[in-house]
Amino acid sequence: CSIVFMCLPTSHEVEIVCKSLSHVLAPGAIVADCTSGDPLMTRRISSSLAERQIEMVDCPVSGGPAGAKSGQLASMIGGPIDAVSAVEPYLRSIAQKKIVP
Repeated sequence: CSIVFMCLPTSHEVEIVCKSLSHVLAPGAIVADCTSGDPLMTRRISSSLAERQIEMVDCPVSGGPAGAKSGQLASMIGGPIDAVSAVEPYLRSIAQKKIVP
């Protein structure tokens, strides 16, 4: 399974990138979005990817550049359980704190 991580300025950029990715990623791929974006837009993007059998994990991070350099970011993780499980090991390298509902 392919996993693509992104952390972009806003959900608008996420939507643009995901539209492009949806044409090149195979079904079963996972898009992990670390952008602190618009939750409604994230749901819409996720639904669009799901039409192509691509799962999305919403995992915005908090902690700024210093937290990123030291691996001390916090991540709030949401998405399908199997996709969250696939993404979580990678998040451990950047986020010490994870909040999973």
